[in-house]
Amino acid sequence: MSVAIRIRFPSGRYHATSWGHHVNEGVVDWPPSPWRLLRALVAAWHNRSRAEDDLPRAVLARLTAKMSVPPGYVLPSSWSAGHTRHYMPGGSTKANDKNLVIDSFVAVHPDEELVVQWDADLHDDEARMLDTLLHRLTYLGRAESWVEMWRGEPVEPAALVRPGEGDGEAVPLLALDPGAGLKELEQDTQTLHKRRANAPEGTRVVRYFVGRPSLPLVSRPRESRANVAVFSVRSDVPVRILDAVDVTDALRAALRSRASRDSWVLSGRGEDGRPMRGHRHAVFAAEDRAGNGRISHLWVSAAASFDEATLDAISRLREVCGGRGRSRSRGFELDLALLELGRVEAFERHPFVGPARTWVSRTPFLLNRHPKVRRGRVVDGPEDQLRRELASRGLPALLHLEPLARLERKTRRPLRWLEFRRYRRRHQPAVQEAYGFRITLEEPIHGPLTLGFGAHFGLGSFAPVWDR
Repeated sequence: MSVAIRIRFPSGRYHATSWGHHVNEGVVDWPPSPWRLLRALVAAWHNRSRAEDDLPRAVLARLTAKMSVPPGYVLPSSWSAGHTRHYMPGGSTKANDKNLVIDSFVAVHPDEELVVQWDADLHDDEARMLDTLLHRLTYLGRAESWVEMWRGEPVEPAALVRPGEGDGEAVPLLALDPGAGLKELEQDTQTLHKRRANAPEGTRVVRYFVGRPSLPLVSRPRESRANVAVFSVRSDVPVRILDAVDVTDALRAALRSRASRDSWVLSGRGEDGRPMRGHRHAVFAAEDRAGNGRISHLWVSAAASFDEATLDAISRLREVCGGRGRSRSRGFELDLALLELGRVEAFERHPFVGPARTWVSRTPFLLNRHPKVRRGRVVDGPEDQLRRELASRGLPALLHLEPLARLERKTRRPLRWLEFRRYRRRHQPAVQEAYGFRITLEEPIHGPLTLGFGAHFGLGSFAPVWDR
């Protein structure tokens, strides 16, 4: 049996310095060394949340042991090495004190795939862990080297470039020694530098003979399959989920300011400057994953795929600030880290995405229209507007709807919907009353699901509920 990992580079570039070389030498670790790939899997395992107790360390040890044999590669048909040069300020105040920094990379078209294949037979629990860890990996090498990685169909052995085989230039890659395991993969890089070690313990150099690409790299506009980006949030002062609308408004402003050009995905406006219809532009949402009333993650999602300007903005975003001035919420400064980037369909049983048939409100549902009383009966009330919006979005029919008086939490007091901040700057809902619902649809859907007034700015968010 064989295990094949397929890698795509959405940004079109792969940045990683080969072991034993300085960044200014311009030696790129291409193809990605077996050591780097296994270390990335181990790092993704250590970055798991406390809720993910179904990823035992013993399974990780078996998985990495089976993948310790150097793999074979199938390189993309078109790629090219390149670099940029930057003169960075030195440590003195002299105007001419500049340090040359070379940024080397391999350019790969976003549609091309790199295949890495091992001769290994994985058990079901090992295969599930590998799939989970690959899904969690958003970059390989440097942080700007975005990747989409998944376990795919193996290729024919004749197509692989194996150690000591192939035509072209000899490329030394770092790999594990026979018998080395998880302990060696968990070595701290800082400790290795202090020891002045030439190479990590338990590793060896394996040579591959890599030929030049069969097709020249043609410069084409960058296209992305990704339509969801997830950021983790860190802040010295916790930010309340009650202020989600202010935080997501600041998130949108930060992304637009960092975009290389104006993006309809971020602005929600067409070329004529008018607001777009159909809800295909970006939705900005805040998540309280721990249920403690604090924002832990920020989401950017769209029905359409992200365009180049949106990808540029996401890659540059490191912080979000706001909540001052006339805003009633406290000022906030959030440090962000990009956790996940991909298609929404790849998020299985995620606490914010689903898929699921039953969804429950996590932030208040607000009305876009004023309810009316006709012949003694309320028309266009909250339930009517919810049903109408579900139908207008083309979502499955509503089977059951249960109003919720408040947001229930496991360990803390319930939150009343009126406690949430419910408007964004000058934009206000039709009425100030807020509502919550538990809804069940005919068929499961993927989220993020946001409905009602302010649905693109953290309001009207629903979380999936799965049948036990």
